[in-house]
Parts: sequence; C-alpha cells; structure tokens
Amino acid sequence: MPIAGLASSVNPGSYLRLGYIVRYTNQRQSILAQLLSRECLRLEDSLKRLGLITKRYPDSLVVTFERPPSWIIEEFSLRPEGDWVHVITMPHVSAETIEVFLDRMESVTKACSAALVASRPSSATH
Repeated sequence: MPIAGLASSVNPGSYLRLGYIVRYTNQRQSILAQLLSRECLRLEDSLKRLGLITKRYPDSLVVTFERPPSWIIEEFSLRPEGDWVHVITMPHVSAETIEVFLDRMESVTKACSAALVASRPSSATH
C-alpha cells in the first residue's frame, strides 16, 4: 500500500523491514539495524524541524519527504517520485552524509523563508 498522497506505487516499507532483521539475524546485524533505525529517526525528525512534510512507515528505514530543488536531488542521487523523494538509511549512507544533506536542506529552507519575508508588501502606510 503506497503512502497516502504519494502519486506512486512505491511502498517504502517494502525496501527493508527492521523487524525481520532484528528477529531473524545475528546480533551484529541486529545492532546495525538499530543504528540505521536511529539515523532514520534523526533524519525524519530533522526534516520535520525544518518544516518539511515527511512520511515513514513504522520500522522502515525509508523517509519520504517533499521534493527538494533539483540541485539537491542531483548532489545526493535522490530518486524523485512526483512531488516526493525518499532516503533509505543503509550502511553505505554515513552519518556524515546525512549531516551534509541536512545542512543543505536547512540552507534551502532558510533561503526560501528569507525570500518570502522579502517579498511581502511592507506594512508601512504612505
């Protein structure tokens, strides 16, 4: 079942189910799954703090969020699906990469906010 509002049949929860890893693999993989889950939660929480709409299935290592500018999509090799993109927190996606990504997203969010404030008509009367 796709995420509500996502114009695609992609089911982010189908990529990797944390519950399966934790229950049916060895301790080392279980620890890795827990670390990846924490990174996914950190990513989701950080994007929400920036004011972005995020969607995530429970126990999924996939965060789906509003489509960012094309240069961010290219820089981080994101795969857009309509107005959405997703990030999968996998072992090759380092905490440092996520941090750089969040820094870029924050700079875009701040720039957009500044542009909106600057474009508002002044409240001064003539």
